[in-house]
Amino acid sequence: MRYLLILSLLVLGCSQQPALPVFEFPQPFDTSDKIIATQEKKVFDNDSLVQADNLFDGARLNGFERLNDSIFQVSILPENEPINSSPWYAFRILSSMNKDIYLSFNYGKYLHRYYPKLSKDGKVWLNADSLAVINDEEGTFEYLRVSLEANRPLWVAGQEIITSSDVRQWADKITLNEATKLEVIGKSKLGKDLFVLDIDEGTLTAKPMLVVLSRQHPPEVTGYQAMEYFVDELLKNEELSVSFRDRFRVLVFPILNPDGVDMGHWRHGAGGVDLNRDWAAYMQPEVSLVARHIFNESKENKVVFGVDFHSTYKDVFYTNDTLSAYPDIRQQVFASMERQIDNYKVNEKPSAVTKPVSKSWFYSAFKAEGITYEVGDSTPEEVIELKGRAAARGVMQALLDSVE
Repeated sequence: MRYLLILSLLVLGCSQQPALPVFEFPQPFDTSDKIIATQEKKVFDNDSLVQADNLFDGARLNGFERLNDSIFQVSILPENEPINSSPWYAFRILSSMNKDIYLSFNYGKYLHRYYPKLSKDGKVWLNADSLAVINDEEGTFEYLRVSLEANRPLWVAGQEIITSSDVRQWADKITLNEATKLEVIGKSKLGKDLFVLDIDEGTLTAKPMLVVLSRQHPPEVTGYQAMEYFVDELLKNEELSVSFRDRFRVLVFPILNPDGVDMGHWRHGAGGVDLNRDWAAYMQPEVSLVARHIFNESKENKVVFGVDFHSTYKDVFYTNDTLSAYPDIRQQVFASMERQIDNYKVNEKPSAVTKPVSKSWFYSAFKAEGITYEVGDSTPEEVIELKGRAAARGVMQALLDSVE
């Protein structure tokens, strides 16, 4: 067997709380709390001519040092180690005069990942001009040139900054659709709301259920954006979407790691571990609460499909190579996407059910299809929308065709 279901049930918290199934995977992870280094929130002042700060949610800046008249070194450190090499940076610069400066990024032993984005207000973001991104002879990122206007702040970040507050604002707008309600299911380790969007329409009470997850890893913004378009497509007032909502229920957890997002973490939650390695022992409150809610609702609404939105270097779909209760669904979804998008071939990478990640949990707990939808870091937003909506239409049609 690819995994062993321990027959005992783990009761998390008091005895009145519902039990969760505990799984032991061949490649386990220790997801008990680890110590993190909290970045110091401050203004980094260099002779009061050029300043930088990290005084906003989602920021990551551990040092800002003038090297000469025009070059400043930005230091970016992880919350703890070991950690995935995904150095997240987000900070604000202010100059007392019009000035062009060069930023050198120091990640210690880690490599640069995210192409710089710039904003004048922290809301509207543009990619840095390619001529301002300076690489060394081997093609490795070396400097970013920025043009500062006197007394006007400039935000610099690896991706568009979307904080937990931004996600909640989006969720509140979604609930304007009468098919959707928002429910707070508990608190994160640092006391932020964990909530679910429950999409349920029509007269049926016991419906098959689709589960959508996002933002387990803080910097993975393009995956989050794809999730937004995916959910918007589910809520459209069109024949496919209306028919789907009539027969299926949807649970959407748009931000599982609000602490890590707002603290500017590279990868982990406030407990210092990767939440997407905790889908077995449920040591972290965020995963425990979300898993328990899904498990409770599955008593009357059978989970048939789970999709978890992430980001990586290039678009890819990670799937389980073990046959689910509906083994044809994912191929129907991928074939549908390829029909909808010109000259598109789905990049699927199946793997065994060996790690305590969400896609393995969907299979282990429900024999449901589980997919990790990874969106490329630099995928243009119009392509993110195109694929996110195509994926939603593919999922809806496949479930309507295959699930009774």
